[in-house]
Amino acid sequence: MTVYKGWNGELKLNIPEGPEGIGTGDGVQTEFGPVAHANTDGSYFADTDGDGWRTSLDVSVYLDGVKQDATTYTISTATGTVTLATPPGAGVAVTIDYAYEMVVGRCQGVSFDVDYGMEPVRVIGRRSPLLIKEGPIEITGTIDKLFVDNSLVQRVEPARDTDGYPTEQYAFILDMEVTDSAGSRKHATLKGVKFSSYSRELPQDDFYSESVDFQATDILFAAT
Repeated sequence: MTVYKGWNGELKLNIPEGPEGIGTGDGVQTEFGPVAHANTDGSYFADTDGDGWRTSLDVSVYLDGVKQDATTYTISTATGTVTLATPPGAGVAVTIDYAYEMVVGRCQGVSFDVDYGMEPVRVIGRRSPLLIKEGPIEITGTIDKLFVDNSLVQRVEPARDTDGYPTEQYAFILDMEVTDSAGSRKHATLKGVKFSSYSRELPQDDFYSESVDFQATDILFAAT
């Protein structure tokens, strides 16, 4: 198990959008857009497949309602445009399904554990393991303080059933600078973050704070 400690982080949410019209073909033009919604940092498009990159695989492009193969177009995260390999015919509607990344909160005092689920494989007549097999990875953690603008509380609070209990909630993204058990500093991005328990208070400054336990599906590291 590896333990990580973070100090300041951002809680983000991928907001799905579409179908959105980004232009009409004229038989010559290949670049269309930009899309209407940018990420909080000013770039465009969100990583929806969780591979750490923003590519054509993260969006769906349609010509007159027919979905195009991702190999037939590219996206620009700087300009929010889509470039098709072949210009659409005159009058062909170009639409897109995509997601944009929005910061919905900031957090302090983050710690999380990555359990790699190592399991020894033993055989009769041998005291030491024959080998160590990799098992299921589990990512769990806690956030001491989470601050969210009250206008975005509805995006943070899980939906509730008729009895008032939380139902399925959004899968968030948590970005932060962390230090691992060995003292190495790096940038961590946790994907698919969901809160398992929380306590709440509403200060007078109209910001929402929580102390939360969470689980995540994936983790990406980058050098700082």
